[in-house]
Amino acid sequence: MSTLHDWVQSTPIWALSLGLFALMFVAAVAGSQISLRMVSRTPDTWTGNDAQEGYALSAVLGLLALMVGFTYALAVDRFEERRRLVLDEANAVSVAFFNTQLLVEPYRERGSRLLISYTENKIALARATSWAQAASLSARDEHITAELWTLAAQAYPSIRDYDFSTAYLSSINRVIELDLARKASRALSVPSLAIALLVIYLIAAAGMLGFVMKGSGGRFVSTFLLVLLNLSIMLVIDIDRPVSGAVNESQMPMEVLRDTILARSPVQPAPARPGDMPRADPAP
Repeated sequence: MSTLHDWVQSTPIWALSLGLFALMFVAAVAGSQISLRMVSRTPDTWTGNDAQEGYALSAVLGLLALMVGFTYALAVDRFEERRRLVLDEANAVSVAFFNTQLLVEPYRERGSRLLISYTENKIALARATSWAQAASLSARDEHITAELWTLAAQAYPSIRDYDFSTAYLSSINRVIELDLARKASRALSVPSLAIALLVIYLIAAAGMLGFVMKGSGGRFVSTFLLVLLNLSIMLVIDIDRPVSGAVNESQMPMEVLRDTILARSPVQPAPARPGDMPRADPAP
C-alpha cells in the first residue's frame, strides 16, 4: 500500500477529485442502466419495491457516512498532533536559545545562529509545496540538528562546572527530541487500506444511487449527492497531507519565536532556502 499512499499524497487534489467523481459517475450510470434493463427484460414480472430500495439506499449511505466520519477523525487526530508539536517545539527552541546566551564565545554566537537557522528552516519546511522541496529542507534540518549536538558537546567542557550545564544539555536534547517527533508526525497518515476501502465503498454507493434514483429529479439528486461525497473525501485527504495540502497546521508559534529571537540577537542569518546547508564554523 506504500505505492498507493505515495500516489495519493503526491497527486494534485483537483486531479484526485476529478478522477474519483468520474468513477462515481460511471458507477451511477451503470447502476441506472442495470435497473432499466431489468425492467425492460421482465416488464410483466418486475415489480420494484420503492420502500425496500429506499431502506437499502439509506443503509448504504448511513454506513458510508460512518466510514467517512471514521477516516475524517483519523485525519483530524494527526492534524491536531502536528499542530500541538509546533507549539511544543517553539517552546523548546525558545528555552534552548536563552540557555545558549549563557555560553561563552564563540559557542554563544554559533549556537544562536544554528537555532535561528533551525527555526527558519522548520517554518520553510511546513510551507513546502512539493515532496522534492520538503526532502531538501528535511536534509538541511538533519544537518542543523547534527551541528547543534556537536556544538553542545564542544561547549560542555567550558560549562560543566556551572549549575546550568545540565539545563543547557537538556534543552538541546529536547529540541532534537521534538524534531524527531515532528518528522514522525509528518510521516503518519490515514492507512492506505482505509482510504482504498472507502473509495471502493463510495463507488458501490454511487452505483446504488444510480440503481434506485429514477427520472430527471432522481438524477439531479444523485449528482448533487455525488458532489457532496466527493468533497468530503477530498477534505479528508487534504487534511491528511502535511505537504501540498490546503489545510495545514499554523506556524504562528514558530514565527513569533523567530521574530523574538531575531530581535534579541545580533545574529541575522539569511532566510532558509531549499538545498542550502548552514556553514559549520571551525571548532576553536
